Amino acid sequence: MWFDGFEKEVLRTHIYSDVAIQMKRWRCDYDIKLYVTSHGWSEANKIFLQRTNQGDMTLLIDGYYDTSHGDWKKPESYQKVLESVGLQGSQVVMFTKSGAMGQAAAQAGIIPILVMTHKKMYDALSPEEKQFAIIRTMNEVEFEDLET
Repeated sequence: MWFDGFEKEVLRTHIYSDVAIQMKRWRCDYDIKLYVTSHGWSEANKIFLQRTNQGDMTLLIDGYYDTSHGDWKKPESYQKVLESVGLQGSQVVMFTKSGAMGQAAAQAGIIPILVMTHKKMYDALSPEEKQFAIIRTMNEVEFEDLET
């Protein structure tokens, strides 16, 4: 039903404007590669991101990874992705709402940034998870030493 709704353009995925603006800026202005990890099916994510209120976001995405690559709460899954994209963990920033996923990514050497849009989300974090960088909006993120 969802796929039919997206195909007929009855449904659109809601993307917050700050996310869309920053994704376009990072990919187009700074040539930062963007990847999507999900607990769902990668093909579904492509459909969801193709038809959004902010336009076709798939044009900005360099790759998709789902649970066929492993459990996102285990560092080995992120290590597989790093091998796939040819990067070291220290070269990768991961945005997530999940403290457990942030911990697993950090164990793989990736820099996690927790997106906590509500206080109750922050309150649910463990003391270890609260040590990660935490943002409320993508507009808070600035990358240093990037040439324009």
